[in-house]
Amino acid sequence: MCIRDRSHPPPGLRLDAERTNTSSHRKPKRSFTGESTSKFYVCEQCQLECPNAKAYKSHLKGRKHKLAQTQPGAGWRGDRRQFMSFPCRESTLCEHAMVAELDATQAALLASYLHHRFTDRSQEMVECLRTIAERHPKRLRVKELFETVEAWHVVCSWIQTCIAQRKEHGLPSLDTVYDAACGHGLMGVLLAYRFPQLQVVCVDKKERAAFNSYVEVVDEMGECSGGHDRVLCNLRHIEGDLTQMEYTQGSVIVCIHGCHEATKAVLDISRVHRTAWAVMPCCVRDGLYGPTQRIRTKEDDVRHAFICGLIAAQYSAIKSTAIDRSITNRHIVVLGDCLMPDDH
Repeated sequence: MCIRDRSHPPPGLRLDAERTNTSSHRKPKRSFTGESTSKFYVCEQCQLECPNAKAYKSHLKGRKHKLAQTQPGAGWRGDRRQFMSFPCRESTLCEHAMVAELDATQAALLASYLHHRFTDRSQEMVECLRTIAERHPKRLRVKELFETVEAWHVVCSWIQTCIAQRKEHGLPSLDTVYDAACGHGLMGVLLAYRFPQLQVVCVDKKERAAFNSYVEVVDEMGECSGGHDRVLCNLRHIEGDLTQMEYTQGSVIVCIHGCHEATKAVLDISRVHRTAWAVMPCCVRDGLYGPTQRIRTKEDDVRHAFICGLIAAQYSAIKSTAIDRSITNRHIVVLGDCLMPDDH
């Protein structure tokens, strides 16, 4: 690769526009070498900043970059441009696009994302999801896949945190995960596969055909653990009212995009039974969390962020985070554990 002028970066380079000094009245930035510089190059794959094209060229020949290229998922950077290369609406992914309908380029990018997101212990899940899209082309949507996998990643981290913290404080250990208002049930399937030592219960008023499709493929292609003869032997689905389940202090209740009262019901149940919980609120009507919830703003994102903050305050959340806004505008995740001390 030839070294080009900074204003014409080599192919694959990104000039970081947000940090480029273009104002005539501002002093130019100085690099670590002491030389005046207003631009730098970024290797998006390695997330490394290079002060000039020469340094970038040297990085491309280096061991770190070559090693990164050999890793599964090396092509996934996770920026908005990549998310928006999938079928999308104005600012988020299209809710109707099917994985089976993606073109070859989009399918390859999705595979790269899945390899990036799943760890070595669950890499076979990438092949399971590909098979689901092939066998059941109308039962796996692009937007639902992205938001479920991203939320799953957050919830997995939270469950591990709760397990460690409860052990440290001598509190009841987690034994059951409830995927409340589970819908298609992919979250429950992924959690059951990731935590074979825990029982996972998907709860909704009606069991969808998609759930059985997911279970069928994962049971066939996944790896058994603990000497069991069936992969998802720790997973079951219950048709019924989520408020009627037998929750205990060893439960963690997950509710992803439970509309209106569903999220609040999970939070109230968690408070009564002193469970751990993780919610990603969806639609919330005015007044559901008290009269102070009524906000007068035309900015939907502002209103939603305010409501999630209100939820976190009312239910003593321990942590709030978010998945990428390009996937969904209901992207905030609130996490808590009612057994943990308030000063934790």
